[in-house]
Amino acid sequence: MSVAAPLRVLIVEDVEDDAVLLVLELKRGGYEPVSERVETPQAMSAALAQPWDIILSDYSMPHFSATAALELLQQSGRDIPFVIVSGSIGEEAAVNAMRAGASDYIMKNDLVRLSAVVERELREAGERRKHKQAEEQLVRLGRILDQSPAEIYLIEPESSRFVQVNQTAASNLGYSSEELARMTVFDIKPDMTRERFSKLVQPLLSGARERVSFETRHRRKDGTTYPVEIRLQFSHSETAPAFVAVVQDITERKLAEETLFQEKERAQVTLQSIGDAVITTDNEARVDYMNPVAEQLTGWTVAEARGQPLMQVFNAIHEATRERLECPATLALREQRTTERASHAALIRRDGVEFSIEDSTAPI
Repeated sequence: MSVAAPLRVLIVEDVEDDAVLLVLELKRGGYEPVSERVETPQAMSAALAQPWDIILSDYSMPHFSATAALELLQQSGRDIPFVIVSGSIGEEAAVNAMRAGASDYIMKNDLVRLSAVVERELREAGERRKHKQAEEQLVRLGRILDQSPAEIYLIEPESSRFVQVNQTAASNLGYSSEELARMTVFDIKPDMTRERFSKLVQPLLSGARERVSFETRHRRKDGTTYPVEIRLQFSHSETAPAFVAVVQDITERKLAEETLFQEKERAQVTLQSIGDAVITTDNEARVDYMNPVAEQLTGWTVAEARGQPLMQVFNAIHEATRERLECPATLALREQRTTERASHAALIRRDGVEFSIEDSTAPI
């Protein structure tokens, strides 16, 4: 035995017996109706404050009409199926009512159609709600994407054409969204060829990888370029599958890297030029750099010494006792301070030649 489906139905009808017949027919059709009958504009306006699944309305009443009831419904802004149930409506009037927004009409002497019409209208109303919700979600998503600091692109796989771009991308590039919709990835990526792009996306299309990242340059409408980092995915969830590219402008990062590189170059030149021996280690006291003076004093080249324990390269002893001195890097790292040895220290070069030295070590 099937369970009756609940149904909230607003009945616009001046004859109570006719309203009762509608409820009985709905019950025969498998519904469990909860109904309210109204017959004036005031009563209907008040009733529209409640939730309804469907409205069934007589066409002509002494103080009301289906046309007026439909106007009230439309003014309320609510999407509720509106079905006219009348014993006297003509074909022309019915067609005009449908054009005005009525869902359907049924003659009172043909109520056997009622349940089927209600079922169809409820289904279509549900589909309209889902479609409206999907549109609202797309609008919200579009706003979120436009507010993102990253450039975001949806790219059609076959043509590499932009299907959609966010406002950040349009602003950074200097194009309108309409202009970008007529362009491809190759129009804004001067370093990108079709062959290279095909190789980049192949792992995504085959499913071997979920995401690929790479760096390139984007070209603005005015011809200037800027460096970008791109994270590219292939989305199967779209109605039409598309590549999704999230792009970060990395101009500041590249400037910082260049500044750091230049500072390192200057430091290297300085270290190469000074008259003192300089050795740097990692936090495990293994050599990672030596300047030329250090190479001469120790007898090790930087290539030979790199990765070796400092004590193997920097063989220091006490001149008087001949005891080996503690590793200066280990001491400085342990105590987290600069350490100095001003006297009594000697360095034994790799070939056995001995030098008196003063050394200081500082943790960085």
